[in-house]
Amino acid sequence: MSTAEQVTTDPKDTSQLLAIVEVLLTLGIVVSCLAIVGPIIDKPGLGLLGSTKPAVDAQISSSKTLTDSIRTALASEGLKTSAKQGESTVVIGQPVIAHFEFTNPSAGVRAIWVASQISQPILVLAGLSLVLKIVRSVRAGDPFDDKNVKRLWALAVLIAGGGFAQSLFSGLAGSLMILRSSAGDLVDVTAEMSFLPLLLGMLVASLAVVWQAGTRMRDDVAGMI
Repeated sequence: MSTAEQVTTDPKDTSQLLAIVEVLLTLGIVVSCLAIVGPIIDKPGLGLLGSTKPAVDAQISSSKTLTDSIRTALASEGLKTSAKQGESTVVIGQPVIAHFEFTNPSAGVRAIWVASQISQPILVLAGLSLVLKIVRSVRAGDPFDDKNVKRLWALAVLIAGGGFAQSLFSGLAGSLMILRSSAGDLVDVTAEMSFLPLLLGMLVASLAVVWQAGTRMRDDVAGMI
């Protein structure tokens, strides 16, 4: 068997593999749609189904004055206490995380909760849709297409920009919900963000550059023939 024969790939095998990938992507799109619809029709959303109560775990602000009973309980756990302006206060020696459950949330709290629940599935849905179009183009035999280059660039922007914005919003959502409730003075506004989407977006952008170069090489070769 020659070397050329050894590295030859059966087009049927490639087509079957791409078909499997296409099915998996389609299933991912269906699951993403369900993840979007779920919170919308749940009790905090439209109230059509479900009984979910919005809840947030947040760190109690260290500047808050606590009662003597809480001070005594914390002191028994080895936390430091001190007096300030003649009033017994507690200096939290470690983060205290409280669980806030909204039994009767306002419209604003409900809107923030729904938005925080569906923001990530929306991004996943958009990303999988772009990848599915690319896979279908490759399966049709035209991978180095100008449309695929645009799709890769769109995917890079979606991952980098959309992913970073979603991580920032998710970090703020909990604080915003609490601030709109009667417990708003118990916590400080905090936000957690991830720079991983920016890194992944840069990697996809690099792939888009390579893909674009391949498209140009294909056009150059076609023009020489």
